[in-house]
Amino acid sequence: PHASTPLLDPLWSSDEQVIVHFSSSVDRIQKIKTIFNHAPHLLEHLRVCWMHPNGEYNCGVCEKCLRTMAALEVCGCLSLAKSIPSEIPHSRLRQIKLPWEKEKAYSFDFWEELLESAIGQKNKPLASAIADMLSLNRRRRRVRRLCQQLATALPEPTRQRIKAYISLDRAL
Repeated sequence: PHASTPLLDPLWSSDEQVIVHFSSSVDRIQKIKTIFNHAPHLLEHLRVCWMHPNGEYNCGVCEKCLRTMAALEVCGCLSLAKSIPSEIPHSRLRQIKLPWEKEKAYSFDFWEELLESAIGQKNKPLASAIADMLSLNRRRRRVRRLCQQLATALPEPTRQRIKAYISLDRAL
Protein backbone atom coordinates (compact mmCIF):
# COMPACT_ATOMS: atom_id res chain seq x y z
CA PRO A 1 0.00 0.00 0.00
CA HIS A 2 2.97 2.36 0.40
CA ALA A 3 4.74 1.88 -2.95
CA SER A 4 6.79 -1.08 -1.79
CA THR A 5 6.25 -4.73 -2.58
CA PRO A 6 8.36 -7.90 -2.37
CA LEU A 7 7.76 -8.38 -6.10
CA LEU A 8 8.99 -4.94 -7.17
CA ASP A 9 11.72 -4.03 -4.67
CA PRO A 10 14.38 -6.53 -5.91
CA LEU A 11 14.01 -5.10 -9.43
CA TRP A 12 15.75 -1.94 -8.20
CA SER A 13 18.95 -3.98 -7.67
CA SER A 14 22.05 -3.57 -9.83
CA ASP A 15 25.44 -5.27 -10.12
CA GLU A 16 26.82 -3.05 -7.35
CA GLN A 17 23.80 -2.91 -5.05
CA VAL A 18 21.20 -5.46 -3.98
CA ILE A 19 17.79 -4.32 -2.81
CA VAL A 20 16.14 -6.74 -0.42
CA HIS A 21 12.53 -6.36 0.66
CA PHE A 22 12.64 -6.41 4.45
CA SER A 23 9.40 -7.96 5.67
CA SER A 24 5.93 -6.55 5.30
CA SER A 25 5.11 -7.77 8.79
CA VAL A 26 7.06 -5.06 10.62
CA ASP A 27 6.54 -1.29 10.62
CA ARG A 28 9.09 1.41 9.82
CA ILE A 29 10.02 1.93 13.47
CA GLN A 30 10.87 -1.76 13.87
CA LYS A 31 12.96 -1.65 10.68
CA ILE A 32 14.95 1.34 11.97
CA LYS A 33 15.49 -0.41 15.30
CA THR A 34 16.79 -3.46 13.42
CA ILE A 35 19.31 -1.32 11.53
CA PHE A 36 20.26 0.46 14.78
CA ASN A 37 20.82 -2.85 16.59
CA HIS A 38 22.63 -4.75 13.81
CA ALA A 39 24.32 -2.17 11.57
CA PRO A 40 24.33 1.27 13.21
CA HIS A 41 27.17 2.43 10.93
CA LEU A 42 24.65 2.51 8.06
CA LEU A 43 22.89 5.45 9.71
CA GLU A 44 25.98 7.64 9.20
CA HIS A 45 25.34 7.76 5.44
CA LEU A 46 21.56 7.82 5.45
CA ARG A 47 20.08 9.67 2.49
CA VAL A 48 16.35 10.29 2.32
CA CYS A 49 15.93 13.76 0.80
CA TRP A 50 14.96 14.22 -2.80
CA MET A 51 15.21 18.03 -2.70
CA HIS A 52 18.96 18.57 -2.05
CA PRO A 53 18.86 22.39 -1.72
CA ASN A 54 22.31 23.95 -2.05
CA GLY A 55 23.74 20.48 -2.66
CA GLU A 56 22.98 19.29 0.87
CA TYR A 57 22.77 15.54 1.41
CA ASN A 58 19.51 15.86 3.39
CA CYS A 59 17.77 19.23 3.78
CA GLY A 60 16.27 18.49 7.21
CA VAL A 61 13.13 20.57 6.53
CA CYS A 62 11.08 18.70 3.91
CA GLU A 63 8.34 16.29 4.98
CA LYS A 64 10.43 13.22 4.16
CA CYS A 65 13.48 14.43 6.12
CA LEU A 66 11.33 15.44 9.12
CA ARG A 67 9.48 12.12 9.08
CA THR A 68 12.78 10.24 9.04
CA MET A 69 14.23 12.43 11.79
CA ALA A 70 11.15 11.81 13.95
CA ALA A 71 11.43 8.06 13.39
CA LEU A 72 15.13 8.11 14.29
CA GLU A 73 14.40 10.16 17.42
CA VAL A 74 11.76 7.75 18.73
CA CYS A 75 14.23 4.93 18.13
CA GLY A 76 16.92 6.80 20.05
CA CYS A 77 19.37 6.95 17.19
CA LEU A 78 18.95 10.41 15.59
CA SER A 79 22.42 11.42 16.81
CA LEU A 80 23.98 8.54 14.84
CA ALA A 81 22.63 9.82 11.52
CA LYS A 82 25.44 12.26 10.72
CA SER A 83 24.00 13.17 7.32
CA ILE A 84 20.82 14.66 8.77
CA PRO A 85 20.33 17.43 11.38
CA SER A 86 20.43 16.16 14.94
CA GLU A 87 17.54 18.31 16.17
CA ILE A 88 13.98 18.33 14.88
CA PRO A 89 12.59 21.82 14.28
CA HIS A 90 9.22 21.29 15.99
CA SER A 91 7.85 24.59 14.68
CA ARG A 92 8.59 23.47 11.10
CA LEU A 93 7.14 20.02 11.79
CA ARG A 94 3.86 21.62 12.89
CA GLN A 95 3.62 23.43 9.52
CA ILE A 96 3.97 20.37 7.27
CA LYS A 97 1.23 20.15 4.67
CA LEU A 98 0.47 16.53 3.91
CA PRO A 99 -1.07 15.52 0.58
CA TRP A 100 -4.83 15.52 0.94
CA GLU A 101 -5.73 13.42 -2.10
CA LYS A 102 -7.22 10.05 -1.16
CA GLU A 103 -4.58 8.08 -3.09
CA LYS A 104 -1.79 9.81 -1.13
CA ALA A 105 -3.36 9.43 2.31
CA TYR A 106 -0.62 6.98 3.36
CA SER A 107 1.38 9.96 4.67
CA PHE A 108 -1.15 10.21 7.49
CA ASP A 109 -0.49 6.53 8.31
CA PHE A 110 3.25 7.14 8.64
CA TRP A 111 2.75 10.14 10.93
CA GLU A 112 0.11 8.42 13.05
CA GLU A 113 2.53 5.54 13.60
CA LEU A 114 5.19 8.05 14.66
CA LEU A 115 2.75 9.82 16.98
CA GLU A 116 1.94 6.53 18.69
CA SER A 117 5.65 5.76 19.10
CA ALA A 118 6.45 9.25 20.43
CA ILE A 119 3.66 8.90 23.00
CA GLY A 120 4.97 5.46 23.94
CA GLN A 121 8.47 6.91 24.41
CA LYS A 122 7.00 9.75 26.49
CA ASN A 123 8.53 12.25 24.09
CA LYS A 124 5.99 15.01 24.76
CA PRO A 125 7.51 17.77 22.57
CA LEU A 126 7.66 15.49 19.53
CA ALA A 127 4.22 13.95 20.20
CA SER A 128 2.70 17.42 20.61
CA ALA A 129 4.22 18.71 17.35
CA ILE A 130 3.06 15.65 15.40
CA ALA A 131 -0.44 15.79 16.93
CA ASP A 132 -0.74 19.50 16.03
CA MET A 133 0.40 18.85 12.47
CA LEU A 134 -2.01 15.94 12.00
CA SER A 135 -4.89 17.96 13.42
CA LEU A 136 -4.18 20.85 11.05
CA ASN A 137 -3.97 18.50 8.07
CA ARG A 138 -7.22 16.73 8.97
CA ARG A 139 -8.96 20.13 9.08
CA ARG A 140 -7.41 21.09 5.72
CA ARG A 141 -8.60 17.81 4.21
CA ARG A 142 -12.17 18.32 5.52
CA VAL A 143 -12.31 21.90 4.18
CA ARG A 144 -11.06 20.80 0.76
CA ARG A 145 -13.63 18.02 0.57
CA LEU A 146 -16.41 20.44 1.53
CA CYS A 147 -15.23 22.90 -1.12
CA GLN A 148 -15.25 20.14 -3.72
CA GLN A 149 -18.77 19.09 -2.74
CA LEU A 150 -19.95 22.68 -2.79
CA ALA A 151 -18.39 23.26 -6.20
CA THR A 152 -20.51 20.52 -7.80
CA ALA A 153 -23.71 22.43 -6.94
CA LEU A 154 -22.58 25.76 -8.40
CA PRO A 155 -22.60 27.19 -11.94
CA GLU A 156 -19.63 26.19 -14.11
CA PRO A 157 -17.62 29.47 -13.91
CA THR A 158 -17.89 29.54 -10.11
CA ARG A 159 -17.06 25.83 -9.93
CA GLN A 160 -13.89 26.39 -11.98
CA ARG A 161 -12.78 29.23 -9.69
CA ILE A 162 -13.32 27.09 -6.58
CA LYS A 163 -11.43 24.16 -8.13
CA ALA A 164 -8.55 26.47 -9.03
CA TYR A 165 -8.55 27.86 -5.50
CA ILE A 166 -8.48 24.49 -3.74
CA SER A 167 -5.77 23.21 -6.09
CA LEU A 168 -3.38 25.90 -4.80
CA ASP A 169 -1.19 24.32 -2.12
CA ARG A 170 -0.99 27.53 -0.14
CA ALA A 171 -4.73 28.20 -0.31
CA LEU A 172 -5.83 25.92 2.56
